[in-house]
Amino acid sequence: MFIKLKHGHHSEHIKPDRAYPVFAIYIGSTSDFLVMGESHSFPVSMNIREIDILDNRLSKYWEYGCYDSDKWSTILSFREWSSDSYFYQNLVEGNENAREALLKYQAKIENEYADSSLNESAIKLNNEWYQCPFCDDPWTDTEESEVLVCPSCKSKLLRS
Repeated sequence: MFIKLKHGHHSEHIKPDRAYPVFAIYIGSTSDFLVMGESHSFPVSMNIREIDILDNRLSKYWEYGCYDSDKWSTILSFREWSSDSYFYQNLVEGNENAREALLKYQAKIENEYADSSLNESAIKLNNEWYQCPFCDDPWTDTEESEVLVCPSCKSKLLRS
């Protein structure tokens, strides 16, 4: 799932006209989408009234969670987050276990679906082998994401 800031809205956390992958959604009396902001080491909350949904596909890594809260009753996120009502607080406070859980899923969620601005494709060599069109280095990949990241030059590429 990708979101962007609605036209006419301002945020100190995310830039306008840039797509952001969503790491969690809190649903209740309002809905908040959590994305990696420009200057934080943890996801920041963006209210549904402030954003446009660019890609509404849910992550295959997400699970349903239920909280007893006045503001939110439901969460969609990866297992460690959806099953722990204190996960976000732990993440903000620098808890190492929470940080490791986020890092475990961050690249998977960021690369699961291609954002519309990505237009260069990796060259498929055979089976699980790909080649970067920029640095010409080959590598293997067994994931099923739409996006590949060249391990040498770190270019993001469409899976061909």
